[in-house]
Amino acid sequence: MESAIDSEFQHEICESGLSNIDRQGANGELDDDGKPKRTGGEMNMACGLVQNMSLIEILIGYTITTSTNMVAIHKSHCFHKRGHEAPCKFSNNPYMTALGIFEILLSQIPNFHELSWLSSVAAIMSFGYASIGIGLSFARDTLKSSPPENKVMKKANTIAISTMTVFFLMCGCLGYAAFGNEARGNMLTGFGFYEPFWLIDLGNIMIVVHLLGSYQVIGQPVFRMLELWASMRWPNSKFLYVEYPLNIGKIRFSINFLRLIWRTIFVVIITVLAMAMPFFNEMLSLLGAIAFWPVAVYFPVEMYIAQKKIRKRTFQWFGLQILSLFCFLVSLAAACGAIQGLNKCLHASKAFQFKQ
Repeated sequence: MESAIDSEFQHEICESGLSNIDRQGANGELDDDGKPKRTGGEMNMACGLVQNMSLIEILIGYTITTSTNMVAIHKSHCFHKRGHEAPCKFSNNPYMTALGIFEILLSQIPNFHELSWLSSVAAIMSFGYASIGIGLSFARDTLKSSPPENKVMKKANTIAISTMTVFFLMCGCLGYAAFGNEARGNMLTGFGFYEPFWLIDLGNIMIVVHLLGSYQVIGQPVFRMLELWASMRWPNSKFLYVEYPLNIGKIRFSINFLRLIWRTIFVVIITVLAMAMPFFNEMLSLLGAIAFWPVAVYFPVEMYIAQKKIRKRTFQWFGLQILSLFCFLVSLAAACGAIQGLNKCLHASKAFQFKQ
C-alpha cells in the first residue's frame, strides 16, 4: 500500500503543482533573463511520462514480488517436510501466470470508486505482514547490544507515510539485528526463518493479498490514461462507451470492449516482462533509483521555485539546485549499482528459466 500512497502523492504533484506552472506561463510572465517563462505544458507532459513509467515499473516489481512470496510458501512446506537442507527450488513462472490471469479479471473494475474495499484489505494485510516480520526479527535478535481535498490528501499522506516509515524501519533494523550482513531483502522469503512455518506462510499470504489489491490501485491511472485519450480521440465510438451487462448466478457486472482488450493486453505485457527479469532486490533497486529523482525531487523543487517566485541566482535558488543535483547523483550511483547487480543475475541465469 505504501507504493499506492506514494503514487497518489506523485499524481497530485503532476496534476496540481505543474498546472500552476502552466498558468504562469499562459499569463505571459517573463523569467529573470527576460524570456517567456517555461510553460507547464511541457513540464506536465514530462512529469506524466515519468509518473506512468514509474507506475509500470512498480507493477512489474509487484508481479515479481507476489510470485516470490507464493514460491516462498511452496518452499516453506518443502523445507518443513524434507528438512532445511533439502534442494527446494521452484520456478516463478506458473505463479506469475496465475497472478496475471487473476489481475486481468480484477482489472475489469472500471475505476477507483469501486476499489475502496480492495484498497482497505490491502492496507490491513500490509500492517499484518510488517508486524509478523517485526515479531520474528525481535525473537531472533542475535546482536549483543471534510475539509478541502488538498488538506485531506496532505493529512492522509502524512499519516500513511509516517506509519509506513516506522513499521518498515523497525523491520529493517530488527532484521539487521537478527541476521547482520546476511539479512535478505525480504525476510519472509529469504529463509532466515524456517519455523514456525505456519506463521511465515501467513505473513507471505498477507503480502500476496496486499499486492493483489495494490496492483489494481497502481494500475488504474495507467488504464485511465489511454482510455481518456481514446475518448477524446473518438468521442462518438460505441466501442469505447457501451457497457454490456452480464449475469453469472447472483453476480452482476458489465464489460466494455476497450477496457477488456486494452487492460488484458497491458497485464499480459507486464507479466511477460516480469518473467523475463525476475530478480527481486536488483529490480527493486533499479526501479527506485529511476523514479526517485525526477518525481520525488526535480519536479517538486521546480514547482516550489515557481510557486514561491524564487528568483534565479539567489542564495535560496542555488541551495535548491544543489539539493536537486546531489539527489540526482545519488540516484545515478544507485542506478549504476542496480544495473551491475542485474548484469550479474542475467549472467547467472536465463530469462524465463529463473528458479529460487
